[in-house]
Amino acid sequence: MRSRQAQNRVRSTSAEDWMAAKLRTTPHKWTKQAMWGYRLFDFWSDELGVAVEVDGLEHNAAYDAYRDRYNWCRSAILVLRVKNFDEADAAAALEAISKAETWEERRERVRPGKHLVLANGMKMARSAKHKLER
Repeated sequence: MRSRQAQNRVRSTSAEDWMAAKLRTTPHKWTKQAMWGYRLFDFWSDELGVAVEVDGLEHNAAYDAYRDRYNWCRSAILVLRVKNFDEADAAAALEAISKAETWEERRERVRPGKHLVLANGMKMARSAKHKLER
């Protein structure tokens, strides 16, 4: 996965560059080709727990929807999908980003009182996370 991540970072597509320029207009930090478990997201905001995927024609919509739903149910990750160079999709994604609650707030709403599932697959009680942040 790490070698694929490195390859994707080096050979970004023009559609990803187009979306990166749009994401730079937001006040959030975006990581390109971020790894989450066994998934690579085109763009990732750790603060928001939001991934943005720029999709070409080769994407399987049903499979992508299944994976996105899985990430939502397991970790409250919101995956926004934007078709290559589709201004309406990009505008809708930027609107969703501007209205997005923080990842911590969303996790508590989606999985109240549950353990956090970390990127490496380990679980940590919410109380333990707060102790680490102090």
